[in-house]
Amino acid sequence: MALEVKTLTINELRKMDENEPLWVLNGTMKNPKDRSNIVIMLPLKDGEAQPPLAIFATWVPICVTDKIERKDLLRSRQFLEALDRRKIVAIPNEEAQRILREPGALQEQERVRMMDINSATGDALGSMEEDNSIKVEVPGMDEGDSDPIGNTVHQYVGLLADNSGIEALNSLRNLGDLSLEEFQFILKEARGYGESHKEVIQFCKAKITALRDGGVPSGAIGGKAQRIN
Repeated sequence: MALEVKTLTINELRKMDENEPLWVLNGTMKNPKDRSNIVIMLPLKDGEAQPPLAIFATWVPICVTDKIERKDLLRSRQFLEALDRRKIVAIPNEEAQRILREPGALQEQERVRMMDINSATGDALGSMEEDNSIKVEVPGMDEGDSDPIGNTVHQYVGLLADNSGIEALNSLRNLGDLSLEEFQFILKEARGYGESHKEVIQFCKAKITALRDGGVPSGAIGGKAQRIN
């Protein structure tokens, strides 16, 4: 379900206790057309290059201080630029823990942990040296202009026969904000699979209700308090 999430400014990050974990959300997850892995180059440490930081395309928060010191992150021009452009969004530790209690969050967190950073950065390093890009597109994200149901939604529905339960729910949440018509389309297809897709059915029903009521779409990132999936 949608959660109200408090975000942190760069100044607030600088004032945080250095021992407190720093969590970020991938800010591109709002729109399926914008969804991408975010790759950030870090400054030299003791004269040697550090591995790049990858913020994978996922709805769960990522702790970026697990392997990287906060001071190195705050010295990274690309990290600060990503925050300023809201490609990534910093959130307090208590907000991160709250999101991680959402259904499917621990499974999604484990999936992200097992992702190979080279899969996100291998094709990006050259372009970053040339144009300072910090965005790496996720494959299969092209959207049709005439069909109200996006290509990614069609792809998702096509995989429902092979994915169920929490796995299917997390795949749906990772699509970002969808339209009312798209949630209705997914709901109709998921109902055909019955109980095995109850999580997806419940999620779609809640989204449809929120959109019909004119609520803020979950996943929206902007401002001090925002809605996310």
